[in-house]
Amino acid sequence: MRQLRNSAQQLLREARWQTGLTQQELAERSGLSIRTISDIERGHVLCPRAVTLRMLARALGLTDTKTRELLLVAREAAGAGR
Repeated sequence: MRQLRNSAQQLLREARWQTGLTQQELAERSGLSIRTISDIERGHVLCPRAVTLRMLARALGLTDTKTRELLLVAREAAGAGR
């Protein structure tokens, strides 16, 4: 269970680092709060909403394949936590 959550966190964090964006910049691009982004990256949000993940993926310029991977990993982590 922990590994899956880390994977979703890791995918987002790595994507943000690859784009060279700060959490503040990603927040501005995505329309989400810095707190939301920080909480997801640190694992404080155990089951981020799909719409939130799509907003982040779009702001990060993720491909459709990477976006699907992110959504799948997050869904698997949510299922494992039940």
